[in-house]
Amino acid sequence: MKKNTPFISSKYKVGQTDLENLRDIRGFSNDTQKQLTQIKVVEKDIASWKDYAHDLFIKYDSEDAQNDWVITLTDIKTYFASVIHYLNNAVEKKQNKTTSDHTDLWSAFDSRILNITKSLRKLDIIAKDQLTEKDYSSLTQEINYMNHVLLPYVVEFGSYCRKALEVDNS
Repeated sequence: MKKNTPFISSKYKVGQTDLENLRDIRGFSNDTQKQLTQIKVVEKDIASWKDYAHDLFIKYDSEDAQNDWVITLTDIKTYFASVIHYLNNAVEKKQNKTTSDHTDLWSAFDSRILNITKSLRKLDIIAKDQLTEKDYSSLTQEINYMNHVLLPYVVEFGSYCRKALEVDNS
């Protein structure tokens, strides 16, 4: 993947400033509605990103090549769906003041984040082989958005949820 390629953030709802704002929101860990709204925003950005990548690859549709990128995009979507599920589950546990051990939840969350990172790298390799230089450059910007804005936002959001549940359990 090219370094220092700017990402395209104007078509997405979560931006670099949202990551910074998440760190500053007072009472965020106690505001379930705000948390659930942010999860929905992340879901929409993931769907927009996947649709964009799909539309880019479909132009180069061939039977052999299609399997790799379709599987990788599906994996990314599936892993993100799991992450969203875990975040919703964490918010629900926080709201219900569930005091059980949450180790398995966060272990699975961390595993899916790692899987997303690996799948994004794999998609970059596939794109480099299958797309024109112009389309590859465009997709690289989109992958950078995922790696440098959306994924860190989701991880940070998860950290807030994790800490809130730890406080409830102490």
